[in-house]
Amino acid sequence: MNILKQFDEVLEYIEQNLLKEIKSEEIAKVAGCSWYAFQRMFSYIVGIPLSEYIRNRKMSNAGFELFESDNKVIDIALKYGYSSSNSFNRAFQSVHGFPPSKAKEKRKELVVYPRIRLNISVSGDKSIKYRIEEKDEMIFLGKNYLLSEDIESNFQNTPLFWDDFVANNYLDKMLSQKECLDDYVYGIATYHEDKTNQYFIALRCDKRANDNIYQQVIIPSQTWLILSNSGEMPEAMIQMYRKFYNEWLPVSDYEYDFNADIEVYPMYSSNTCEYELWLPIKRKEFNNE
Repeated sequence: MNILKQFDEVLEYIEQNLLKEIKSEEIAKVAGCSWYAFQRMFSYIVGIPLSEYIRNRKMSNAGFELFESDNKVIDIALKYGYSSSNSFNRAFQSVHGFPPSKAKEKRKELVVYPRIRLNISVSGDKSIKYRIEEKDEMIFLGKNYLLSEDIESNFQNTPLFWDDFVANNYLDKMLSQKECLDDYVYGIATYHEDKTNQYFIALRCDKRANDNIYQQVIIPSQTWLILSNSGEMPEAMIQMYRKFYNEWLPVSDYEYDFNADIEVYPMYSSNTCEYELWLPIKRKEFNNE
């Protein structure tokens, strides 16, 4: 997967279909990965959710049309895929700061939101350490929840899931009942073709187990890019994801393998401790022809 090429092709597909239905399955096909995985990558690379980018592009174009034409608001709303003027008004106001009926008189205040064009960028932030490791099959046991196809809701719900895990003292309960291999707690996001993506908060175990309280996740042998960083959470983890997508992946001989992302936290972390992010990778296949 050439990440810059694939992203540009998705952005072009969106641009060509702003007045049509933008289909999640078509984006997944163009991107060469699942709809959920692409949304996740997009949010880290661009800094906003994909749905917000699409809305911003539509409302940017709609603002020009309202200013330059005599078309009715409801006609432009329907043109951009909004079935009611109320939903269109909310979307328009969220971008421009005023209702579409005011577009002509507020032409200098219309927000222009251009098409994004990606390129390789290296930030001036502090460097993040990384290494590549081969790991055999790993077994984890913990609590899980089913991820939504809506990436925005997952970004909101995952911290709440962690809060519930801490509030119910699940870590100490698990440690009193299970033998684990190390002193870390893992946040694991798994990806599946049937869309049953899950997020686990888990401990690493040395054998498979049948358990009615905790859920088991088995990660097959895999090559991992392991990034490490320290600082406030969740910013430190987000920074590692962004470094991976924006800086490391575009220039490496590897591609993302869409298996499971693993966040590694010390069991009793502090603001000064170091975190790790394990991302599944595989070598690119180059066409020699």
